Amino acid sequence: MTEQDNTNAENVQEQVRQAVAAGENITREVEQVAREALQTGQLEFARMQRIIESIGRGASAGASEQPDEARSRVNEAFEGLQNAMLHTFESARLATKEQAARAEKFYEQDLKTRLSELRQMESAMLDSLAAAAKSGSDAGTAALDDLVKHARRTGTRLGDEVEHSMQKLAASLPAALKETALAGLGAAREVSARAAEVASGVLSSVAEQLHTRDAGKDDKKDGSDDSQH
Repeated sequence: MTEQDNTNAENVQEQVRQAVAAGENITREVEQVAREALQTGQLEFARMQRIIESIGRGASAGASEQPDEARSRVNEAFEGLQNAMLHTFESARLATKEQAARAEKFYEQDLKTRLSELRQMESAMLDSLAAAAKSGSDAGTAALDDLVKHARRTGTRLGDEVEHSMQKLAASLPAALKETALAGLGAAREVSARAAEVASGVLSSVAEQLHTRDAGKDDKKDGSDDSQH
């Protein structure tokens, strides 16, 4: 990362922190900051991830200034980020579609890379926010961590749009590129959902075992009381 990139990331983080701490029009303010930061001629995946992490750090820091409202403020910031990401995804999708329409075989690998990046935008967003959530242990980072975990289980507006749009885009692509466009769509969400189901099953099993154990203790206690009488 260059010094300029560091400066830009710090500026984004501070702008988001101020917006979230102020608590007025958080979604709109964060969306504006994010769109300006993400605006570029081409999708630069690594740069996008750095910006998202900076937004996450700023949102959690700003939310921590109002601990009682940390969760709601982080949620509002996330909605603003999603709005900006939807705009970024759509711009990148259209650019990729145009490139695919006129590309020769020489550009096939480049197109595959772009399609793969488009497909992974939701996971990249959540991974970057998860990294930001590890930067502290205050109310804001806790709220951000909870938000990311919930989003992995239930999905996001961005993820829904990516899946829908990539399926439409794949229909217009040459056969050699269709598999790249569609590979793994929805898989991460399914894995998260299965993990949640497994965790729920484990917790239910533990609860049942504890209940059975406690019931056994009560039976023994009752038996002991009866023998004393």
